[in-house]
Amino acid sequence: MLIKYVLATIPNYFFSILSTPMNVIKQIESIIRGFLWADNMTGVKKIPLISLNEMAIDKSSGGVNLPNMQSRNKAFGAKLVWLMYERADAKWCKIMQWKYLDTSAPSRIFTLENLPKGSAIWNFMADSRALISKYL
Repeated sequence: MLIKYVLATIPNYFFSILSTPMNVIKQIESIIRGFLWADNMTGVKKIPLISLNEMAIDKSSGGVNLPNMQSRNKAFGAKLVWLMYERADAKWCKIMQWKYLDTSAPSRIFTLENLPKGSAIWNFMADSRALISKYL
């Protein structure tokens, strides 16, 4: 419970606005693994009995239901794109559209072939739009 609701949720803010490099995700997973498989009283590491990928499986299927960090990061990026499409009248959406799309059509983010490069948040959204566009 401590791992799932504390350690795994600490990076959520950064996951929600930035594309996280794979080496950072690996370090986060390493911290989670170290916390899970270490004896906290003596500091002796134990042999891992199950991998993090297997622990990400639902409880009903025999896993622990820990979140997959890379999938979570992609889901947050897709959520930003969806919010820009769904809530186009929000101030941050208008700023992004004015700065990068130069139009007021919220669906323009899906129709442009080559989106312009910009801030780290915009680039994260541009990379994540493929996850959403297939459902529209």
